[in-house]
Amino acid sequence: EGGVGEPVTSAREVSQTYGLPFEITAKTLQKLKDLDVIHSAQGSRGGYRLNGSLETISLADFLTWMEGPQGVV
Repeated sequence: EGGVGEPVTSAREVSQTYGLPFEITAKTLQKLKDLDVIHSAQGSRGGYRLNGSLETISLADFLTWMEGPQGVV
């Protein structure tokens, strides 16, 4: 579970690790922060950390957060 004092990961590190465009990664992380899914730490050693446990997040949750509720097509 992400807590204060735990390591953080920068948007740049996420984008480089997974081969994702930086701008899209940064916007996605900002949206997750706004939804209180992750926490951001400011400063030269800042970055993001998960609020809670990764095991509690489903793909359906993530898609709803990014795209809004979708009906089955």
